Amino acid sequence: MLKKLFLIGFAFILILGVAAVGLVMILPEPELEATEFTFDQADAQYGANDDVVMELTVENFEADDEQSIGYSMQMTVKDPDGNAYAGLEEEVVIPQKSEEIGSDWGIVDFTATANPPSEGWKSGENVVVIEVVDHVANEPVEITKTFEVA
Repeated sequence: MLKKLFLIGFAFILILGVAAVGLVMILPEPELEATEFTFDQADAQYGANDDVVMELTVENFEADDEQSIGYSMQMTVKDPDGNAYAGLEEEVVIPQKSEEIGSDWGIVDFTATANPPSEGWKSGENVVVIEVVDHVANEPVEITKTFEVA
C-alpha cells in the first residue's frame, strides 16, 4: 500500500513537472515594442525652424548569453507631401550599440532630435518615422508620429 502511494505521488509530481516545462515552452517571448512616445512640445506644434525633440521608450530587448542587449536607431522625417527631407532619410541617430543589463529582457529610453533643414520645415503635417532594431533578436520596431508646422 505504501509503495502504491509512493508511485502515485511520484507520478503526480512528474506530471506537474512536465506540465510546467511544457507551459514555459509554449509561452511566446515578448515582442519588441514602443511603449511611450512624447514630443517636447505637448501639442506637437512647431515653428519652421524649431528642433523637434522626441522621447520614446522601447521594451523587450532580448539579451544574449552575457545578458547584454544590442540596438540601433534611425529616423526619417517627411514633409506634408510625403517626401523625405534631404539629410533626414534613414538618418542614423544611434549606431549599433551594446549595453550590459544583467537580465534576460531590457528597456531603453531614447531621445531623438530632428533638426530642421536649411529652408525650414514645410507648413502642415510632417511625419517622423523612427526605427529601433534589437540586434540580438534581429527584430525591428517602427514608430510613426506626426507633428504640425504652422
